[in-house]
Amino acid sequence: MKVVLLRTWLTNIGNGFIDKGARQIIEKALPNAEIVEVSGYPNYAAEQLNDGLSAGAPSIVTNTYHTLRNIFDGEVDPKERMVNVSEFVDADVAVFPGCTLYPGALDLYENTLRELSNRGMKIVFLGAGGGNYLPETQRYVKSVLKDLDAPILITRDTTSHDIYSDLFAYSYNGIDCAFFIDEWYQPPDANRDFVVSTFDKSKEPDYIQQNYQTIIRPEHNPLGHSHPFYGIPRRIVDRIRSPPVYNRENIFVSDTLEDYLFWFKNANITHSDRIHSCVPTLVYGNQAQFYYDSPRGDLFENAPLDGDIRNELVSVKKGDLEELKSEQVNKMEEFISLAI
Repeated sequence: MKVVLLRTWLTNIGNGFIDKGARQIIEKALPNAEIVEVSGYPNYAAEQLNDGLSAGAPSIVTNTYHTLRNIFDGEVDPKERMVNVSEFVDADVAVFPGCTLYPGALDLYENTLRELSNRGMKIVFLGAGGGNYLPETQRYVKSVLKDLDAPILITRDTTSHDIYSDLFAYSYNGIDCAFFIDEWYQPPDANRDFVVSTFDKSKEPDYIQQNYQTIIRPEHNPLGHSHPFYGIPRRIVDRIRSPPVYNRENIFVSDTLEDYLFWFKNANITHSDRIHSCVPTLVYGNQAQFYYDSPRGDLFENAPLDGDIRNELVSVKKGDLEELKSEQVNKMEEFISLAI
């Protein structure tokens, strides 16, 4: 069996933790499968190029931009001209992991998913969740799913499962793929103690600086806050609005997943408004607290934590987590055998 793993894009380093965790699930569920990893960055770039100067702006701005451009110039959508490697690979299954059940990801991959589905590939949504669950989002996601040959849904939160599971032949309410990241990489030990503080959506609480001696501050946007292909207006706004991450002590940025995982594996504690600073920290056996109110954070409700991660430092119950991971692998294996 050949499996295409449809990765997303590393404008957020946490996406890479999801992708590599998904690979571990596939390898364990289908030990004899050939896995072809394919980046979604072409899809991301095409979307931003299509939005031109309005790239990264609110939808009302981009919609107005497209209307005006269509009137004066005519419009050729780069998404129709950009190719993805997966379109040139024959496989039995295409696995699309992570926070994909909302327009921010699904719209970018929609053409590719349709092309793969039309060629006979079964689409698997693995560790899936949504960026939001607004009525218009649900309508869009359901309209896309109904047109795909997508028999399998394994979610990372109950909300996603409740809303979308009836569109799939096989479904399971599981956990986020990044909870498998420790099986992909075990970083070396650090030579000193430290805590990690990762805040790029909100201001770092003052008590963190006051209470800890050595604080490492990884930046989750390895390509910068103004992502490649964003329009000039969005770049200006990001420069003004973004927290002054690079004005703090012990800042860190890298283009490799392993470097980031080194910090999370060795941190005594992680304080963060980034979900995927907290998840690897917990997986490697350390404590974390999450500081941001987002529907994406619902994934923590499916994880066996010893407290409320939004209000206190918590750890993961390792034995319970291993049981959930085994169950997810078993469900993946079972569903593939039934669907293929």
